[in-house]
Amino acid sequence: MSVFSYIIIPLDKNDKKGFNYGRHLNNHTSNQEFLDFTVNPIHNVDIVTTHQGEPSAQVCDLLLNKNGKLYIATSSQNPFFQDLINQPKVIINGYKGNGTMDSCGFSIRGTIKKILITNT
Repeated sequence: MSVFSYIIIPLDKNDKKGFNYGRHLNNHTSNQEFLDFTVNPIHNVDIVTTHQGEPSAQVCDLLLNKNGKLYIATSSQNPFFQDLINQPKVIINGYKGNGTMDSCGFSIRGTIKKILITNT
C-alpha cells in the first residue's frame, strides 16, 4: 500500500474573510497562530474537491502546520485520492464548539500538492 502525503497551500494567507474567530481567534491573530489552531485543537476537517464534476468531501486529519502549509495524508487505496489528483483545488472546513454562540469555524481555499510517496 502506498501512503501519499500532501501539503495544502492556502491561496491567500491574508484572507480571513468568512472565519468565525469565536473566543479563540481575533483580528490580531497571525497566520501562523491561525494555522496552528487549525491543526490543534481543530485537527479534524472536511476537505472538499470534486468527483466527476460533483462536490466530493472527506474528513481528514490536519497533521502539521509547517512554513505556512498544512499537511494531510491519504492512501492510494482511498477513492478520495483520485479526486485530489484530478482536482487539486480544495476547500477546507473546520469547526469546534458546542453551538452557535460557543463555537469557532473556518474555511480555507487552497491547492493540494503531492510531496512524498512511501511504500509500506
